[in-house]
Amino acid sequence: MRPLTLSERDVGTPAVSLKKLLTGTREPIAADTDVSLSDYVREIVDSGLPGIRPLSGRVRRAQLDGYLHRVVDRDFAVRLLGLDQEALLRGAESGPSVPRLISMMLKICSGFAKR
Repeated sequence: MRPLTLSERDVGTPAVSLKKLLTGTREPIAADTDVSLSDYVREIVDSGLPGIRPLSGRVRRAQLDGYLHRVVDRDFAVRLLGLDQEALLRGAESGPSVPRLISMMLKICSGFAKR
């Protein structure tokens, strides 16, 4: 799942075409927007994730919290520590937790950096 862009959320009117930028069309970039700073902040806080976006209040916060915990507990462990994703998905109970392993690895790495 990827976050929706502002235009996919119907926030403002896009003034710059990413497609034109990526295909090499060089038009001058100049635009005004009716989207305010508070609108941008609200969009960031509300999340662009389609499954979470329609939720409100406590339910949205709980879903975002769960999403962030999953990223830290699983995605970081798989990518940074090279742990087996299947073992993580099975919920291997033995041994230190993944957040504890990450913390230990960071301490080890910081120890090497001081040398």
